[in-house]
Amino acid sequence: MEGIPARARAYAACVALGALLCTLPALPDGRTPWWAVGLLAVLYAGGERIARRRFAGTLHPVLLAGAFLLAPAAAALVPLPGALFSHVERRPFLLRRVWRAAHASLAVWAAARVHRALGGPAAVADSDLPYALLPAGAAVLVFCAALALLTAGCWRSPRGCRRAGSAGGCSCAPWRRWPCTGSAG
Repeated sequence: MEGIPARARAYAACVALGALLCTLPALPDGRTPWWAVGLLAVLYAGGERIARRRFAGTLHPVLLAGAFLLAPAAAALVPLPGALFSHVERRPFLLRRVWRAAHASLAVWAAARVHRALGGPAAVADSDLPYALLPAGAAVLVFCAALALLTAGCWRSPRGCRRAGSAGGCSCAPWRRWPCTGSAG
């Protein structure tokens, strides 16, 4: 992992630890529908592989379906196989895979928590259609915000870095080597 700053590795490790802690409640729970978790995980992993060949984006709708249909801990398991076994173009491969899995897992967990807290599953079960859109919309916003905030943690420039130009870009840009920069990395 030469070239990756220690604090970038530490940040990725903290995010991975957070994702692990979010998924742990699903493991001893006898109520987790493992067939649904597996089906969504396979759908996400296969879709990511196909999308990569077709130059398409990621399959976030599959992750959001997991957030809407499963308990938060089980939903956090859905992106793990697809991200851990995905193709990575640049080194360090393992760190990039762990980063992708961890930050997607945390975002799905947060979205599922919001969806449940606002009564999303009950609203769907009761066919309360106008209200069911509120928990779903809030979960989507939390999912996007979590992805953005976690990624923004990697884009922080180091201390002492001079700002260049009116756009505020960092002139020394060591963050380009960090594991989470670039979606194709």
